[in-house]
Amino acid sequence: MAKRKLPLNLQVWTGGDVPAKSGFKAAVTKYIERFTDNHGYIRVLGMRDRVAVKDLYTAVKVATPEDLAVYGDPGHLEEHFFHPRRRGFAKREVKSRKAIEVANETKLLNVLGQPGAGKSTFLRRVALEALPDGTASAYQHQCIPVFIELKRLDLSQKVTLEQLVGEEFEKCGFPAAFAQGALQSGRLLVLLDGLDEVPAKEDIQPTVLHVKEFVDRYPDNRYIVSCRHAFYRDKSWLPKFTDVVIEEFDDKQIEDVITKWFAAGSPPRPAMGRELWEQIRKPSQEATLDLARTPLLLTFICLTYQRSGSFISNRSYLYERALRILLEEWAVDKAAHRRIAEGFNAERETDFLSGLAGPSYAVNQPRFTRAELIKALTAFFAKMLDAPRNLDAGEILKAIEIQQGLIVARAHDFYTFSHYTLHEYLAARYFCESNAVSKIVIERLLDPRWREVFLLLAGMKPPGEALLESMVARAQVLLYQHPKLATLVRWIEDKVRANAQRNQAVAGKALLVYVILTLDFALANTFTGAFTRTREIALAHAFTRARDLARDLDRTRARDLASTLDLAVNRARALALSLDLAFALVLAREHIKILGETGVFQTEWIQTVAQRLKTLEAPDVPAAATLSERETITREFQKLFATAWELPEELSGLTEGEIKALEDYLYASHLIVQCKEASQNATAAGWHRVEKRLLATLDPAEAAAVDVLKDCWQRVYQPFHPALGSPAAPPA
Repeated sequence: MAKRKLPLNLQVWTGGDVPAKSGFKAAVTKYIERFTDNHGYIRVLGMRDRVAVKDLYTAVKVATPEDLAVYGDPGHLEEHFFHPRRRGFAKREVKSRKAIEVANETKLLNVLGQPGAGKSTFLRRVALEALPDGTASAYQHQCIPVFIELKRLDLSQKVTLEQLVGEEFEKCGFPAAFAQGALQSGRLLVLLDGLDEVPAKEDIQPTVLHVKEFVDRYPDNRYIVSCRHAFYRDKSWLPKFTDVVIEEFDDKQIEDVITKWFAAGSPPRPAMGRELWEQIRKPSQEATLDLARTPLLLTFICLTYQRSGSFISNRSYLYERALRILLEEWAVDKAAHRRIAEGFNAERETDFLSGLAGPSYAVNQPRFTRAELIKALTAFFAKMLDAPRNLDAGEILKAIEIQQGLIVARAHDFYTFSHYTLHEYLAARYFCESNAVSKIVIERLLDPRWREVFLLLAGMKPPGEALLESMVARAQVLLYQHPKLATLVRWIEDKVRANAQRNQAVAGKALLVYVILTLDFALANTFTGAFTRTREIALAHAFTRARDLARDLDRTRARDLASTLDLAVNRARALALSLDLAFALVLAREHIKILGETGVFQTEWIQTVAQRLKTLEAPDVPAAATLSERETITREFQKLFATAWELPEELSGLTEGEIKALEDYLYASHLIVQCKEASQNATAAGWHRVEKRLLATLDPAEAAAVDVLKDCWQRVYQPFHPALGSPAAPPA
């Protein structure tokens, strides 16, 4: 009599040729249900409800350790760090693949990655794909998955892999011999999660030997092991396995997880997911996007946004929480919390890391040698009254790297912080606590690399208003170096005082700077033969700074202003490449119309300027005209042009140096506005004092103005850093 052929999914369970005995199907059903319940969901970081892995998972990518592990040398590392178009470490071009594809091809796979990189989630996803329950699967092999957390392994108590595998089946009602038979016939996919979490880490060799012997004893099964990359230092541990490293998320993966997260909520909120993605991809949120490349921290960001319903303006709080997750909470969730050293709690470790981050950031040094880190740790513990005896700084460094992933090896014997964002946060914390805020305002306010540090300082205590006042004082110093800029700002102040709406005075100033830049200054230099590529670039930067400042100062109409001013920027760039005075006049008429549409200025003044521009006629410039003749024609036109705007004639023709100074001034002013938005300490009255000084002059010839600057120096700079003294003249 022929044997009854069983459905495909049961053939895997029985070995393919044995009918299911009484109760066997019930055991299979129970195993599938129990496996899905235990391993098909995730709940971390205090999540109220667990989320199904299948609803949240995005396909992770892997590369070989050789591709990802190291930069060739320290110089190569720094070259990537100072990449002009990226903050932190520019992503290297490597040949990456979807992890599930590698799992399909590889019988013995070792998955490495940083803490929170998604190693366990990947193993769970593969296990669910492999589960022979009759559903379609991306995993191409018919296997019964067995998920073993290696922290349950305890060889000293005779808790072996055979015993743990057997327990998984016996709990569901399978016969006692089932596990052994499945292992012998190669029907299992054995997933060994967390080699780095095995008890008694100091004696890992017996555990590694036990795993190797287990694989050799049952070679027909498929195996996937996971381990933190920093822990897996010896490739001889699992020589038969193929090592791969999980890559950080790219933008597409981040968007995919955010979309799935908010679609899987109860109730689903897809619109909130779209809002978060729109927020996080903005250039101003580069630092948050940096954190989101680690799946664990992306989960935290989604949770935070879901609970608050908005993006947190105080990024200091956001990054502090991210640091705490890596220091403490993740270890607790993984049930693998080990004290790194006696007395070395989270607060003290943060102090140590801050002391490491601040000085290195101040000298643009992204890397540390192992010897430097060990020396710093030894010095830190030497200051502790309750420091442990027989301290091994090398082992402490190893624990920080493995357990938390806060410091990682990037090149041979060279380390960096795992996230550039955390380096920035810890540096800001150091400057705040060491009373060095005024010093970095003087030295670094105009350095774009320090933008995030200033935004972080704004959200900390005590800087607050003192930080904003010191920033605006430093920005105003730029006007002292260029009298023409001071004259320009005075003219703008007069026009705004006479013609702008009272509640939009500062936005009006930014708009006037913007319009004058795009018209008079470009006009003055382009047609007199002084056009250069560097000047065009300087103008383009200045246009952008003025636009951003105007937009952020008028939040109620930010979107409309950005759209209108972007159009004007494009036309102004076209002007810089044109030799047509008639076109310049058309552009001028468009710009006065734009000013009217913003609603910032009174209608009467707009109409007066518009009428004057309307009566102007652009002169012809003969093709055969000499440079001298061209300059004469252009200057005459400039006088008429300046009269229409009521602009002092001496403001015509800014040099490249003056344009660069104005661009720096606008950058600093915009950063001040952004710091105000990020500040948790600034009062309305304090901000009003600062706002009045934005795009406002302090004439050094006027004693009162000098007194104000000296007063600001004494009240703001000296309390933070007395050693700086009080200079006779404002610092450059």
